[in-house]
Amino acid sequence: SGRVDEADAATRALRTSAEGDDWRAMIATLAEAEQDRAAHRREPALEKFAHAMQSAERYNVPEDLVAVATSYLDALIEASQLDTARAIGGRIATWAERDSRAATAQAHLYRALGRDDAARKAEENAARLGAGAGFGATPVHP
Repeated sequence: SGRVDEADAATRALRTSAEGDDWRAMIATLAEAEQDRAAHRREPALEKFAHAMQSAERYNVPEDLVAVATSYLDALIEASQLDTARAIGGRIATWAERDSRAATAQAHLYRALGRDDAARKAEENAARLGAGAGFGATPVHP
């Protein structure tokens, strides 16, 4: 939304509150990655996304995996790192039938890979799940 100073302050506060809390640290890292991405700092963003993804995989909670992977996937596509994007997309593919974020991410990946028919199917699925209703319109439940 362009309110960089507010986002920086909120992320710093989150990072401070994360001391000793691995889950909060993962969320703080994800927020930092998003800020780096918004500021066009590609390499630091990708490093932070990768770190957040490693944490999400370690916890293996579907909600966290989808939240981190969808952001990471978009950043990877923007950076033309399609092999890594394919791997991350595969990690959340199982939830694409139930979660609008995962379905939308799959559609973005298929478009980037030039798989237009698969992208259309994923877009239809995302629409069916309510992707237009906002972030996590149909969240994953373990």
